Amino acid sequence: MRALIVFLIGFAWAQMVCAADDKAYSEHLAASPTGSVQINDVAGSVTVNGWEKPEVDIQGELGAAVERVEVTHTEDHIVIKVILPHDLDHAPDHSSEVRLQVHVPLNSSLEVSTVSAAITVEGIQKASKLRTVSGEVHAGLAGADEEVTSVNGNIF
Repeated sequence: MRALIVFLIGFAWAQMVCAADDKAYSEHLAASPTGSVQINDVAGSVTVNGWEKPEVDIQGELGAAVERVEVTHTEDHIVIKVILPHDLDHAPDHSSEVRLQVHVPLNSSLEVSTVSAAITVEGIQKASKLRTVSGEVHAGLAGADEEVTSVNGNIF
């Protein structure tokens, strides 16, 4: 019993240390109401919600090993890409994880690609392509044409 208590205290401490290393990320930009949004992430989770504003709002928590989030955009196309250091093969902890929450215009076409990251999408009315390797996909698309693929992950 004592060993279990010590383990649980150690586990809780490790989670707090990892969370303390996370970096907040926030970006907000104008977007075409009928444009396209592309998101690429490596680990963690991506949640996308459609809304009626002609804007993209990106909020997130970046693990300590994440180099940056790169956002490029033209008048009608936005790309959100999580960048990890080139020498990072695979972090054994959660330091390379990113938790993104993105709001996009509901009439945007959407493409999300992840590896070891869950995808959740709600309220998109245009075509969507959701692809993951080793991640779950939860798609509540509002009448959109959708293409959903997962290698080694469930689709809901």
